[in-house]
Amino acid sequence: MKGMRIEAIRRFFDICGFFFYASSIRLGIADAPEVLFNAYLKWKVSKSMLQKNDRTSLFIDGPNLYAAKRNLELDIDYRKLLDYFRERCRLIRAHYYTTLYPDQEALRHLTDWLDYNGYHVVTRRPKEYFNEGKRKVKNDMEIELIIDVLEAAPYLDHIVLFSGNGDLSRLTTSLQRSGKLVSIVSTLESDPPMVSDDLRRHADNFIELEALRGDIQREWDGKPDSDAPQAYDPDEDDE
Repeated sequence: MKGMRIEAIRRFFDICGFFFYASSIRLGIADAPEVLFNAYLKWKVSKSMLQKNDRTSLFIDGPNLYAAKRNLELDIDYRKLLDYFRERCRLIRAHYYTTLYPDQEALRHLTDWLDYNGYHVVTRRPKEYFNEGKRKVKNDMEIELIIDVLEAAPYLDHIVLFSGNGDLSRLTTSLQRSGKLVSIVSTLESDPPMVSDDLRRHADNFIELEALRGDIQREWDGKPDSDAPQAYDPDEDDE
């Protein structure tokens, strides 16, 4: 009975907290529903997902994040992204994973910049193989990401995965069994959604990428995105 009362009180203050947050912004009559919804997303992000004293690391699946932000037409400033988490938690390290061809100069410039500006970058060439006479390319970095997460987990309180890959669901439950908090950063706002329903269901928190737009968006400088993966070849499959 006592537990039920505490839960009811918590829910009541959650509701009051959101409406207090929403009332602090200026709502126009025509765009009130959209602005209110965006306010709700930002309030959810700011409310409980990041704790100031939690030892936290980011693990960014580069190609997956690129696909999500491309669908949202969001250009990320990676310095702002790092600052966003540094201000809200005890950030231990930010890892960035991507496959890289030798001729991808723009992506190489990005990974070099990340390496010198607070990120731990892991790259490798895509794996090429033949199946039924067709050349195929495997672009994912999930094995490297999973190994690094498991090695770092004993020294962390909170793992933030920038990916919508459903193959990470098993990793999420394994981390939770060892007492770790796991958050997923991806988007439901694209069509189709970029995050696996299974992964979102298993995570402790889901952080909507669209809700971070105002804090991490890069100011337009006339240059195209530099984290685009290798151009798609119709004779190749990404698996």
